[in-house]
Amino acid sequence: MFKSLRKAAVTATLILSTTVAISALGISDAQAGWKTCASELGNCKSTQGWTQKVRFGAGGQYLYKNVDGNIQCTRAKFGGDPKPHTRKHCQIWQYSWKRCAGELQNCNIPKKISGTHVRFGTTPHKKGKYITQFVDRKSINCSRPNFEHRDPTPGKRKACWFWNTPH
Repeated sequence: MFKSLRKAAVTATLILSTTVAISALGISDAQAGWKTCASELGNCKSTQGWTQKVRFGAGGQYLYKNVDGNIQCTRAKFGGDPKPHTRKHCQIWQYSWKRCAGELQNCNIPKKISGTHVRFGTTPHKKGKYITQFVDRKSINCSRPNFEHRDPTPGKRKACWFWNTPH
């Protein structure tokens, strides 16, 4: 279990580090994982139902907040002006967990993703209990034998989610 958690933490760190490096290389925000959700003074809506990272700014200068729900795209809400005298916008980080199967069904991972983490348990994004492991094939059966023969939530229905990355 600790090996899986350590691997997940390393992956999350790499994703955040990669975003900074990708921006420095001049790759578009969409390619780097950011999606515009509102213009300045607008309302940015988190559609995932859990906390997501939102940034406010323009031209490579941003302020960041973790948001659960909606946030006004204003200097007041983000605590400053990252790029004075410039029209700004808000962007939301697109990476997320995506449900792929119910218990005992096959979790099919899209062709565009080569190797990802899969979670087995209950709702992974709030206060769920689950087991996470790295999967380097295109499908895994969503069942205890494939997740260390452990049941993270005895007596409850489980499902699987894969770590979805934008294309």
